[in-house]
Amino acid sequence: MDAAFYTLDKRRDSTKQPSGTGTVISVTLKEGSDFDYPVFLMQTNVTAFNYMKWNDHYYYITGRRFIHANLFEISCEIDALASCRGSIKSSSQYVLRTSVETLANYNLIDNSYATEAEPELWHDRKTIGMTDAGSYILVTKGGNGINYYGITESQLNSLLSSLLATKQENLWDTISNIGQTLGPSFLNVMEYIVGCRWMPFPIPSGGVSQNIYLGYWDSGISGKVYTTQLNLVSNPGGAYSLTVHPETDAKKAFMNCSQYHQCKVYVPGCGEIPIDFAKVNGSSINVSISVDVSGAVTAIIKNNDGEILATNYGVLGADVPISGSGFNLGGIISAGSGAGTVVSAIATAATGGFGAALGEAAAGAIEIGTGIAAAIPDVNTKGGAGSYYIVDDLELLGVTEAVYKLTAQAPTQQGYPSMKIATLSSNGYYQIKNPQVDFGDDLTIKGLIENYMRIGFYIE
Repeated sequence: MDAAFYTLDKRRDSTKQPSGTGTVISVTLKEGSDFDYPVFLMQTNVTAFNYMKWNDHYYYITGRRFIHANLFEISCEIDALASCRGSIKSSSQYVLRTSVETLANYNLIDNSYATEAEPELWHDRKTIGMTDAGSYILVTKGGNGINYYGITESQLNSLLSSLLATKQENLWDTISNIGQTLGPSFLNVMEYIVGCRWMPFPIPSGGVSQNIYLGYWDSGISGKVYTTQLNLVSNPGGAYSLTVHPETDAKKAFMNCSQYHQCKVYVPGCGEIPIDFAKVNGSSINVSISVDVSGAVTAIIKNNDGEILATNYGVLGADVPISGSGFNLGGIISAGSGAGTVVSAIATAATGGFGAALGEAAAGAIEIGTGIAAAIPDVNTKGGAGSYYIVDDLELLGVTEAVYKLTAQAPTQQGYPSMKIATLSSNGYYQIKNPQVDFGDDLTIKGLIENYMRIGFYIE
């Protein structure tokens, strides 16, 4: 019988077949040979060849031996991919990866390529008007319920000064004026202050200005009245630009996924918010920040189509501990004392001896403690009862991008993701999921083809 011998350069994971008729040599199949791993005897020295075709199948020559004069022996191994090339090309498979243009999907995230360990960091930071001076939200009880006033630090100091920091020589006039204004409705002016919160930004524009009322007492100090929404800012400082991954092109759309391009938006009070760059759908994002009167912050990040990319929540500002000791002018008046007696009692209490100034019945109705100093609150605008969220620069809202570059790409050897069912009719690299091989002469050939398909092979 005859066999065709070739000198062929080919990779083992390829369907490549030799061209031409080769060198035809008469051979004898050695008795007991396996057809997938045959041994042939011949009288011709074939050491110049590494490949052969016999019985319509292709074989690698794996061993060559000299038996004796004019007798040679060669061992062979079936080339399953070349032998079944036609059946492989007409088969339909689920393609994981391929270098074939019509099957590759460049939008799928590709996890096959290594990246550099250290990313390049890019920043886009903007000033959004926050300051260390800030402002205050004073929450009070008044004739129309709970009110929220936006005031400056100087306004807060003026209010507290009028109530609590009166000089000893002016104490009589100050308390007389307050007492005459409020009359029997005045229980404790400090009890009408429900809360006070420092905010790290100036008093927002908008809102209606009106005098601050503590109960029925008009403080004479004007503040801006808010309901629940204190501050809403869309795109403070303008839209935030993002940078497309520098290695992205028509065949590397996957470079703008989180594995290769990470994006975080820093919002004071909310911290860093991760953004899925693949959903940005453009080169910029829009940030809206909402702050309510309690300091609760909501950050909403959208793309240019108005789709929400991320939301996050946090807290800005700090509670300012303003508290009184609860002296009860109403109780004194009901005990039959006049306004002058009340003032005298409190003035005497400043020296720590209010019991001697009043009868015991009246003294029992006074809840001022041991002196006027007890009614003066601990005012601490930064710390004490809490702290505010701050980094090295409170004014900044910024975008940070971390870009990881590929060390190398080899699409002809590794291909791109496909994730499609397709016929393997075009030349190129393929990797198949769960190969379906219903052809081949025996299970050895089927198994070899399946293994090559799983790990990746080439149709040539």
